[in-house]
Amino acid sequence: REHNAADPRERIALIRSKPNDSDAVTYNTSSGAWYVKDTLQVTRAIGDLFLKHREFHDPLPADLRPSGPNFHPPYVSWEAEVTSMELDEEDLFLVLASDGLWDELSNSDAAESVRRAAREPAKSAVRTPSARDAFKRSGARAGPDSGALHAGEALLWDALRANPHSRFFGVENTLKLECGDPRRDVHDDISVVVVWLQDVAETAAKQEG
Repeated sequence: REHNAADPRERIALIRSKPNDSDAVTYNTSSGAWYVKDTLQVTRAIGDLFLKHREFHDPLPADLRPSGPNFHPPYVSWEAEVTSMELDEEDLFLVLASDGLWDELSNSDAAESVRRAAREPAKSAVRTPSARDAFKRSGARAGPDSGALHAGEALLWDALRANPHSRFFGVENTLKLECGDPRRDVHDDISVVVVWLQDVAETAAKQEG
């Protein structure tokens, strides 16, 4: 499950843990999303110390500090949810990604992107030269013909295409936005790792079958 305030189980657990805090979880009508202290969507994180400890919250500028009559951290948990399962021949790959990807793609959308990259790597590659250059500059280290690179590009590209700004103005416009606040106002950072659990060629054959 997603560790996000949009998940009713995560939201309810946080609300119950803060019975005297009326704005522990809020709904933003403009963005159509749930937020922890009207600031963060994720409910579990490695960082975001300002929502875990007051000593990191109080020094922040007033316009960056979560507001409200009550502030009783922690609001964001550092405890991971651990699940174990036995892999079988039906398990083909694993996608590890930041919430920027999952903001744009559902689990099934992401899985289909990777399957398509395995079946048709050339068609799944980034479609414009400037976009490809941007992705190369972002730090991809896999070989040019590797399945991991094609799958990663497919996920990044599909996430950017699904973004509301890109749907309206085009992906090229999104990629031209300056890093920092202008870009963060449009989408969260998108970091992706694809782990093949089976040979890519075998995966492609299974998808075609």
